[in-house]
Amino acid sequence: MSFTSLLTRLLLASSLLLVSACQLISQLPTKPLEEPEVCQCPTITPPPARCPTIKPAIKKPEPCNPVFIDDLLLIGRVENVFVLPQKLKMKARIDTGAGITSMHAVNITDFERDGKPWVKFIIPVSEQESVPVELPVKRYVAIKQLTNTPQRRPVVAISIKLGSLEERVDVTLTDRSEYLYRLLIGRNFLRHRAIVDVSKKFMMKQP
Repeated sequence: MSFTSLLTRLLLASSLLLVSACQLISQLPTKPLEEPEVCQCPTITPPPARCPTIKPAIKKPEPCNPVFIDDLLLIGRVENVFVLPQKLKMKARIDTGAGITSMHAVNITDFERDGKPWVKFIIPVSEQESVPVELPVKRYVAIKQLTNTPQRRPVVAISIKLGSLEERVDVTLTDRSEYLYRLLIGRNFLRHRAIVDVSKKFMMKQP
């Protein structure tokens, strides 16, 4: 056998092997390349930043030093007063529209002593405490009511201390349990003594 014939047979055999290999490869099942899995974690959106709410500190106003205008004491529309000699502390509404001072009292009873009119009554201090008082009656007054007939009230003299003011004035006695303030300071106490600033409250220092 010549060299040429041997070479030809080798090339033919190689060609057959390549064809067979290609056929085998084409028959293998093909699988697509898998894409990498993508994380499907939920997106968490942080809440918007909020500035903390700063509440101002509540500070009770301190009573100021007494202020006088032309020798008249400047007071607020509500003040702490003391009823003497019992030294009862009461919150009083200052009312320049009322001609006479009025105080809350219960169990008001008229009686006579040495032939003169007297009255006994109770000043409620709290739900557990009350002070009985007996005083001579100076006179009786008729106070007009909005819906009722005029009310007859006894008038007694009582010492009242408001700040640096201490005066004995006429006071009518009546049941003021329906009112916010049990004591009402009228013009007979305020006249020539005080000026009222209706925008202020509790301007007087407590003793």
